[in-house]
Amino acid sequence: MFSKMRGGLGLLVPASLGRICLSKRHFSEEGSEYQRERKVAGLVGGYAVQRHNQGLLSPAIAYVDEVFLNGGIKDRISKCCLSKIGAMDLCNATFLQSQYCIVCNPLIIRSVQNKEGDLKDDPGQGPLSWRRIYHDKLQMCIGRGVQTLQRQGVSEIFIDPFTDAEMAAETAHLAAYSFDELKNPKSRVNQPPISCFTAHFDNDPDGFQTRRKLLAAWNRGRVLAQAQNQARRWMEMPANLFPPEVFAHEIEEALSEALKSAAGDASLTVEVHDKMWIEQQDVGGVLGVARGSTRPPCFVEINFVGDPSRLNDHIALVGKGVTFDSGGISIKPSAGMGDMRADMGGAAVITSVITGLIQLQTPINIRAYLPLVENMPDGNAIRPGDVIRMASGTTVQVDNTDAEGRLILADALHYAQSRNPLFLLDAATLTGAISVSLGDQYTGLFCNRIVQQRNISNIWPPGVVGVSDETSVASGTATETSAVKIPTIIGSLNHCGLVKNDPFWHMPSLYFKQLKESSIDADIANITGGAFSRLGGSGAASAFLQSFVSPRIPFVHLDIAGVMKTVGDDPGMRRGMTGRPTRPLIHFFDQLARYGSTKASDEDEDV
Repeated sequence: MFSKMRGGLGLLVPASLGRICLSKRHFSEEGSEYQRERKVAGLVGGYAVQRHNQGLLSPAIAYVDEVFLNGGIKDRISKCCLSKIGAMDLCNATFLQSQYCIVCNPLIIRSVQNKEGDLKDDPGQGPLSWRRIYHDKLQMCIGRGVQTLQRQGVSEIFIDPFTDAEMAAETAHLAAYSFDELKNPKSRVNQPPISCFTAHFDNDPDGFQTRRKLLAAWNRGRVLAQAQNQARRWMEMPANLFPPEVFAHEIEEALSEALKSAAGDASLTVEVHDKMWIEQQDVGGVLGVARGSTRPPCFVEINFVGDPSRLNDHIALVGKGVTFDSGGISIKPSAGMGDMRADMGGAAVITSVITGLIQLQTPINIRAYLPLVENMPDGNAIRPGDVIRMASGTTVQVDNTDAEGRLILADALHYAQSRNPLFLLDAATLTGAISVSLGDQYTGLFCNRIVQQRNISNIWPPGVVGVSDETSVASGTATETSAVKIPTIIGSLNHCGLVKNDPFWHMPSLYFKQLKESSIDADIANITGGAFSRLGGSGAASAFLQSFVSPRIPFVHLDIAGVMKTVGDDPGMRRGMTGRPTRPLIHFFDQLARYGSTKASDEDEDV
């Protein structure tokens, strides 16, 4: 049991042997105004519990416990039984001239059996160390802690950076976000500022350099998370408030604000083309899908120049922007149709990726093409069996108006490749079939043959990165390409997904022959028919898109429909749209531009 801390440094109030809590009158789940009035800050940390090593405190919590709390937290944990450990521990303490509510989440590290049949601690062998605990466990620890402190109503939240400040920042900001701007202000989630706790480096001989690198990594993680939160916000917006023209305006504003905060010689242009321009370009796929809606389509063209010395080189990105997808004449079932407000998730992710690259001052040139439409059924809507002529001149028989995403993407891909990019990537909430294949864990990754063969340095050979580049040094992902095997594009993308705990899975493109054979009146059908109508829907959609891209251009298609929204409880992200895979894409392009590699191993390439 705890008593008053010596030196008047705080009071720990136990509620039971297995939990340190505060009385309801101090920290209640309901009362947040009281906390804000008292300027109570929050500190999130954790402790690892293992078979033979109980109570390893996270670095910041260990520092606070030793210096200010006389080992009170560690002493309590050492007296707890493993089976009685609660969901989290709360304690109230005063130190560093502030009042803190400390959240300490347990991480139970199980023992597993190795090949010899002996028990060993997971992960790895040897003494328990924070460096050897999996990121998903740390993310759960931080996410739960942040959301607990939000309910407590603290005025500011400090995060223990553990051994990866970038990961800690990403997790904290993703967990804190809540789309509630349309709710009554009284029912909105408390959103205090979130900062990195660095006081435990004060007595470190190299504390200044360590803190500098740590804060640079923290800021990088914050940028990545806020970019993903931007995509989440757009995907959550109701379709009546977010038609194509409003979305286009939001894109302009977001990118302009990002550029204002960035230094250097980077430049940005955003062009929003109207329906008249689309008609002049003979973009038949976009026009065909938009026919059923009273909302006119837009075509957004973004040109970000982060490396002015290479104006002739660029990477092209394409995002599907269907602001609401009813299915058209091939109308969707009513159950779940409301989620189709997020069918513009591809455009939201691509724009947010560019936002993050601008803020990181990434030396890369990006051009993005975003067709924005609404797919609705009315008397003028495109019908099953109609034939449309695409911008490439190819005619398409529309056998299913709910397969509209590939129609607008095909036009955008053709327009993008006409500018001769070094690499072409699209992201789209394209098929429900991808969630049948991969669930909500993986983004489906499809590519043409050249992507599987070409290594990453062929896309964007890097410039020289100086050691003064704090953002790059702090991220800890620089590689000396002369000392390691340069990975393929697929291996590099897979590695970035694993690093950010937002993985990709390589999938095959299928049934292009059947797409051609399914069409009677046109060059190709937009879906397979007959015996193939229910087979490999995601692969067939990818094959359709690849037919509009030259095989000489490295092309990657990301089907993000399966990861569009959260499924079940996730302490790292509140229920709703996810904005995935924004962070791994930012990481991929940033590392590509700075180093020409992403440190992928052979094992990563086989994923």
